[in-house]
Amino acid sequence: MTIIGLDYRLKSMKLKNGKTVKIQIRDSACQDWFWSISKNYYKGSHAIILIYDIKNQNFSTMLQWISQIREKTSQNVVISLIGNKIDLSNEGKVNTENGKELADKLGLPFKEVSALKGNNINETFDYIF
Repeated sequence: MTIIGLDYRLKSMKLKNGKTVKIQIRDSACQDWFWSISKNYYKGSHAIILIYDIKNQNFSTMLQWISQIREKTSQNVVISLIGNKIDLSNEGKVNTENGKELADKLGLPFKEVSALKGNNINETFDYIF
């Protein structure tokens, strides 16, 4: 699916520890126009999840996002790197080791998920919070 514009969702989620968190999900598909307004969305964030498609990832774009987030947010914000579409892992161009290596290099939590099948979605939020 191609995102044109900004896809936005709100969700409340109860974690394993009993804590309930409110999650705002904004999917910009890394579109260039989003750079100019993105800092407004970081304000007040406790965690930011950067998701890449394991079939097609340009980590240089991800590095730009991480740099901007670190520049525009407090040091307490948790930034996580997530590889999506593990249900298509046999088609993937980015293997788990590449994603994990980048996350380790940048000191970020790392997980792989399948949004389509729901694999590791709840575990990812439990891991971050």
